[in-house]
Order: sequence, then structure tokens, then C-alpha cells
Amino acid sequence: MLTRLSTGDNAAFSQLYNRYSVDVFSFIILYVKDDMVAEDLLQTVFLRCWERRGELAVLRSLKDFLFIVTRNLVYDHLRHMAVRVKQLEDTRLQTWYLPGWQADEGYGVLEKELHHLYQQAISKLTPQQQEVYRRHAEQEQSLDEIAAAMMIAKATVKKHLEIARRSIRNYITSHRSDVPLLLLPMILGNLSFT
Repeated sequence: MLTRLSTGDNAAFSQLYNRYSVDVFSFIILYVKDDMVAEDLLQTVFLRCWERRGELAVLRSLKDFLFIVTRNLVYDHLRHMAVRVKQLEDTRLQTWYLPGWQADEGYGVLEKELHHLYQQAISKLTPQQQEVYRRHAEQEQSLDEIAAAMMIAKATVKKHLEIARRSIRNYITSHRSDVPLLLLPMILGNLSFT
């Protein structure tokens, strides 16, 4: 089949698709969780096979080749999605963390409620945790900058951030059980410990 495929035999390609498409789709859907996206990626996998059909005659294992192409496409898709989510989170966080920010008419009730819960959660932190958290989240200071400004150890700053993040998350989720999977990453996502 590989030799026929490498010469551009459409029947061999159809045979390849019929033989492996279910397995490839099953692998994709494990990671992508969206049927339409998985279908698109499945088509792209076999398109890549067709585009590289000249190389197929020398392969030891077509199944390994399909796995590698599929894996790479899934990883590329997931990386692309992570970048898009990060951009969305950054945009949201820039709005949420502006000093004196007030939810306006354009924001939904949920965003207003979450912003209020977020502010309440911060107010429950100790004064030192509040200062560390606000310096990091709102002023985008690094751990080193915060440690120097507050004259405390970097490890202490990191510990305060970890406690603050956990406290805020727990406070919000105790008041809104629908938040953790949906919006907490947008609220707490920018807390990289650098």
C-alpha cells in the first residue's frame, strides 16, 4: 500500500483513510474534546499524508508516521489555544486590575459579582499579603522587586502570594460554586511566580 500511496494512487489513499481514520480521530478527541475541531485535525492529518506521499514508500511504519503527525498537530492546536486563552485572560485582567475600576454597563452581572467577590477576597487577606498580592497582580512587580521594596525575603514574598492566591480562590469558590472551572483562571491566572 505504501508504494502505491507514494505514487499518488487515490484508491490506496482511501484505503489508508478507511483503515486509520477512526484510530486517529480517537486519539485527537482525547485531547481536543471538540468534535468539529477533531474532524478538522483529522482531515489535516490525512492532508499532510497526501502532501508527503512521496516520502511514505521509505517508512518503516505508517502507523508511527500517522501517530507523529497527529501528535504534532494536536500539540500545535493546544499551544495555539493556550496562547489565545492567555491573550483573552491578559485583556480581562488588565481591565480587572486597573485601580479604581468600576464595572460599567457593558459588563454582565456575573463579571460585576466576580469583581466584587474578588475585592472582598483581597480585603480578607492580612495587610502584608494584600500588599504583596497587589504589587504583583496590579503593579506587575516581580518577586525580587517586591522583596526589595518591602524589605522581606523573596521566599516570604512567594509564600504570601501562594497563600493569597489560595485564599482568594477559596473565598470566591465558597461564594460561587460555578466559578472554579469557568473564570478563576481569568481572575488568578496572571500570578506567575517570577
